[in-house]
Amino acid sequence: EIGALELKKSLVLQEVDIAILLNPTDFNKTTIEKIIIADDDLCAFMSKDNKLANNKKLHWSDLNNENLAIFSESFMINNYLMRKFDSESVKPNIKLKSSSWDYLLYSTESNNLITILPSPMDSFAHYENLVKLEFYDPINWEVILCRYKKNRYSRIETLIHNELIEYFKIGNT
Repeated sequence: EIGALELKKSLVLQEVDIAILLNPTDFNKTTIEKIIIADDDLCAFMSKDNKLANNKKLHWSDLNNENLAIFSESFMINNYLMRKFDSESVKPNIKLKSSSWDYLLYSTESNNLITILPSPMDSFAHYENLVKLEFYDPINWEVILCRYKKNRYSRIETLIHNELIEYFKIGNT
């Protein structure tokens, strides 16, 4: 599991043929093909025992001085969060950084940490003691499938590309 920044660099250097990244990217539309494969919002996950767990939704200011577990700096979600905290003048206590979403979720289950992850994570994780809360002003999470535009793709490139699109069941945008 590497972060989007490292993966983006690998795609630009053509070290990988296909990359799944977060939008926006600064890719040149004439050289890189982008297909949206998921579009959702970031949500807060926390223990049922957390003092914020009974809220219907969260304001970003609710996270001021709260203990957070977030993705490490190599992940675009970290970048999104830092910009949001700055724009909302929120100063959370970041106690843990990780590159593993399941570890972030697990770390919140039995202590007072809050993590912020894409909304669909609750369908992958089955932690009975966790609560997911949306934000009133959420950060959008748009996942894109990227590859260099070519006149011809190898059979394996075409197969993998098509299988990924089929898996996510969304066409070109």
